[in-house]
Amino acid sequence: MKFVLCSVKSCAVGSDGVRHLILCRVILGRAEIVQADTKQCYPSCADYDSGVDSFSAPTKYMIWSSRMNTHVWPAYVLSFKVSSLKGLCLWCMFLTFY
Repeated sequence: MKFVLCSVKSCAVGSDGVRHLILCRVILGRAEIVQADTKQCYPSCADYDSGVDSFSAPTKYMIWSSRMNTHVWPAYVLSFKVSSLKGLCLWCMFLTFY
């Protein structure tokens, strides 16, 4: 995992203002295209392990719940506090793991 991009706004926030994020290792397996306007939450058939919005340049990934216990492993818990979100143009955090 070289680069991880996450939205600071979507992280869970504790009562003390500390935000928490779980980074997972995921095996995509055999992916199928899932249209953006669909409500699909299951694979179209048993052959697929995950869904993507595009094969050439995916930006969204879906791991089907039937594969959750075998294809997703929590790897890190990141806890951090943000003093101010005002004035930030980019709502994300870049992390590098070697």
